This record gives sequence, C-alpha cells and structure tokens, in this order.
Amino acid sequence: MGLGDVARMPFDMANDAFFPDPSKKAGKTLDQIPGQTNQYGQPFFETGKNQLPGLDAIYKQLMTNPQAVMDMLSKGYKQSPGYANRLGAGEQAITNSAAAGGMLGTGEHQTNAGKFAENFASDDYNKFMEQIMSLFSGGVGGSQHLADQGQQAGSDMAKRIQEYLTNKATMEYTGQDSRNKNTASMMGMIANAFGGGGGM
Repeated sequence: MGLGDVARMPFDMANDAFFPDPSKKAGKTLDQIPGQTNQYGQPFFETGKNQLPGLDAIYKQLMTNPQAVMDMLSKGYKQSPGYANRLGAGEQAITNSAAAGGMLGTGEHQTNAGKFAENFASDDYNKFMEQIMSLFSGGVGGSQHLADQGQQAGSDMAKRIQEYLTNKATMEYTGQDSRNKNTASMMGMIANAFGGGGGM
C-alpha cells in the first residue's frame, strides 16, 4: 500500500458514510438471479443430457447397421389376434372356389392356396412392422425432443449467467467510478479549504 492509498483511506471512509455505493445493494439482488432462474431450467437440462447416450447409440447403429435395428424390432413379431381364423376362412374360400370349378386338389388349387397363405402372412408381418416402427420412431423422436429442450435450457442458462456477469461488472465499474469521483471531489474541497486558509 503506497502513501497515496494511505492518504485516501479517510476520504474513502467518509465517502462510504456519506455516499453509499448503490451498486453494492443492487449487486446482492443480482446475485440471486442465477439461482432463482436456473432452478427452473436445470431439470430440463439434466433430462435432455440423459437422453444423449441412448440417442447416440441408436443413431450410430442406424447409420452403420440398419439391418440389425430391423432384426431387433422384428424379434417381437407375433401373429395378430384372429390370425388363424382369418387364414382358415381365406383358405376355405379358395377350396370352395376350386371345388365349384372342378379344380379341387389340382396343382392350380394348391398354388393358389399357397400364394394366399404366403401373402396373408406377409401382410400380417408388415402391419406389425408398421406399428412397431411407428412406436420406435415416436420413442426416438420423443428422446430427441427432450434432448433439444435440454440444449435450449442449457443455452438459456448460459445466456442468463453471461447477462448477470455483464451487469454485475458494469455496476461494479460504475460504482467504483462514482466512488473515485466523490473521493477526488472531497480531497479537492479540503485542499482548496486549506489553500484558501493559507492565503489569508
């Protein structure tokens, strides 16, 4: 600490007494902002962050080995309710048609019955895959939405912290500048008083 700082100390103390720094009081209010606002954004940020590992794994698998994803989803296939009854009814209709045309038991009858069974099974599987893909897409889309919300929450929190720090720094600078000006003014008045006294 230099002589100048020692000389300023009484004036700084007087400055604090007669000219309280408003930035100090305002700064206490500013200090509450990050905690008050982040408590609302933090849950979204954490939820979104938790989605990233799963999304990353799914997207990598879809890009590198999409067939593995299809195989995984198709493992849950089961014949739809009423499958056997509908298949039996269709096969019976083909048999009745073949009998009516005198084709019962022929190669054509067997070919038609085989094609019907194959197409019926394929349609049932495709409907299952459409449903499971819709659920899968909805799940991935939901996770992506949560991740996007988390990213936005993180961005908003960072912006609020940046604004807080900028405002705090501005207030501290303004407060110190005002303090310096008040101290300099008091020192000048005292110097003038002593100078005026010495001229008498």
